[in-house]
Amino acid sequence: MADRKPLKVLPDGGGDSTGLGEFVAADTIAVADGGTGSTFGLLSVNPSGAALASQNASKIILVDLTDPATMWDIETFLARVRYTSWYQQSSRGAPPMRGAIWINNAQDEVIWWDLDTDAEYMSFEKGINYYLGNSALTDMYFLDGVLYVGTASTVIVVDFLSDNGFIYSTSGKHWLKGDISERNSAVASTLHTSSLAIVNNTINAVAAMRDPLSFDEFDRPKHWWSVGTAAGACIYNPHNDAIYDWHDDSRTSTKQFLADGRWFFARNQTTYIGVNYINGFGVAADQPTVITHFNPWNSADNSNTGRGSFPWTVAATISGIAGNGDASRVFVSSDEGVCLITICEEYDMYGWNWITASYQTPFMKGARIAAYPLNDLNDQSGSGYTLSAETGTAAYAAGIYSGLNGHSFDGSTTLLTSSVSGKDPGTGDFTVSVWMKTSSATQSADVTPIYIGNSGQTIYVTGYWNSGNSYWTWRANNGSGNTDITTPGDLYDGLWHMYTFTRRDGTLYAYVDGVEYGTASYTANWTGLTHIRLGGWTSTVNRFTGTMAQFSLQNAGWTEKEVNLEYQRGVRGIGGATATLANTDVKSIRIDQNSGLAAITTAANQTEIWDITTGLRESIDATTTATINDADLALKSGADDPEYITGRSGAIEFDGKARRVID
Repeated sequence: MADRKPLKVLPDGGGDSTGLGEFVAADTIAVADGGTGSTFGLLSVNPSGAALASQNASKIILVDLTDPATMWDIETFLARVRYTSWYQQSSRGAPPMRGAIWINNAQDEVIWWDLDTDAEYMSFEKGINYYLGNSALTDMYFLDGVLYVGTASTVIVVDFLSDNGFIYSTSGKHWLKGDISERNSAVASTLHTSSLAIVNNTINAVAAMRDPLSFDEFDRPKHWWSVGTAAGACIYNPHNDAIYDWHDDSRTSTKQFLADGRWFFARNQTTYIGVNYINGFGVAADQPTVITHFNPWNSADNSNTGRGSFPWTVAATISGIAGNGDASRVFVSSDEGVCLITICEEYDMYGWNWITASYQTPFMKGARIAAYPLNDLNDQSGSGYTLSAETGTAAYAAGIYSGLNGHSFDGSTTLLTSSVSGKDPGTGDFTVSVWMKTSSATQSADVTPIYIGNSGQTIYVTGYWNSGNSYWTWRANNGSGNTDITTPGDLYDGLWHMYTFTRRDGTLYAYVDGVEYGTASYTANWTGLTHIRLGGWTSTVNRFTGTMAQFSLQNAGWTEKEVNLEYQRGVRGIGGATATLANTDVKSIRIDQNSGLAAITTAANQTEIWDITTGLRESIDATTTATINDADLALKSGADDPEYITGRSGAIEFDGKARRVID
């Protein structure tokens, strides 16, 4: 075996090798023998984009074969495909490690592109008796060397490892007799079994996930896969080798998302849209039990109880479903905005952030009472408790998120109020949370910015600064006495702080900036809730001077983790992060399951990069050339920013990010 030598990488062949080197497409990289600085060759970084820009795409995905989330074992895959028909075809050789797969704008071809050579690696054409058939191509998914393609007449499963393909239709599973090298020529097919039938041949969406317990002949994880059809959704169970349906003739299923045993799919019914959430690994019969129906506000079964509702009309069109690797946080998009759903620790409880071009709600959990971003006076919880100026007029100032105002209070005239009914917490859990910034660091009188109770002020929750010490106090009054929790330090300081007060299982917890500072037992039956007041105790007493943002009230107790995350969201907002979309009409969404970063496209014809954990926008693409259709992204090892690819009607744009190289 030849001697192994360390390599030193020098940007542009120069002599500066200290620190970190960053490389772009135009760079030439010198490789030094033994780290001495004497170069024995050059590695050329091929530009990606010149030929790519002449392509177009209706659906597009990044395919990095070195990513464990994409390929279960790249070494095993490459070793076992060497003598497949497609590998040997025209000396095609190994597939691109760094590539993209897309359906073109005409929906008649699937193209696999090598992003390192900026050239086509393989294509699947539409044609009579071709692998993909002769119908419009609608959706695709790639996992572990298997390409799933939905069409207007069937779903095709192409397995690059076994070098064959199968068609699934209402008549069953059909075996394609030709190998993959014959994909673009007429090949015969034969019925394999009629028992593996899908519910409808019109395919709108496909998705797949690995089974953690079963493996095929190559020791590759078997897949669960799902399709959305014109008459409902189907899922393939690899344990039973069976396909199960959730359908009827009035339920068109569009978008699909599978991850970590969870199955989300969109449905369009005759009266409303929605998303079903099902335990995918538990599906072993038709019409499986639905854990939750997520529906729009005005649907027949919307109860605003935390079981799920979207802030959209029944006319909304769901454009995407995507989530992180464990499916604990899921984005659902439509032409009326985005909903970030959090599957809470309580399992049957859900948290929400609703996002549009004009607002983002605070985190809302369980049965929502009120949610005021306070960029205006509207209640965005779905309860309809719009604020009004009881005294003074509405005024606004910079809030905690870039481009999103909060409400300004002048300490004398401004008081916002709303009437509330039928939302009593009772003896159950509740949470109130708000961001506030005082206008100065000095205080001379009692200040009470928050009052939640009734007109008689008999049973209530309030938050205030005491004039004697400027410490913040949360007070819960049960009609006969006060339960107070007071901070140990001065918070009337002219800075933004998040104040949170929650009851969980009969105990009150008080937090400032995500840090618990006190608890108290409190089991009182809180009834008679009629008013929310922001800015003062009454129209004349204890008025607040400063700015308030992101107020929420709900009949559910936040956990410490949820409090901390909401605080971290705000910290990033104060640091300049954006909480709103460029355009409310969202066209697509895709999430990198490794990083939890999302690529969102909108009618503004831009690609936005969002952090699904914080629910905040990190960046936005300035390019607006041609109509945008789809986008995907991936955060590579060693990179600070994700790379993303955007499919447009007239071009494909790839924004590849340089990786840092440690000397």
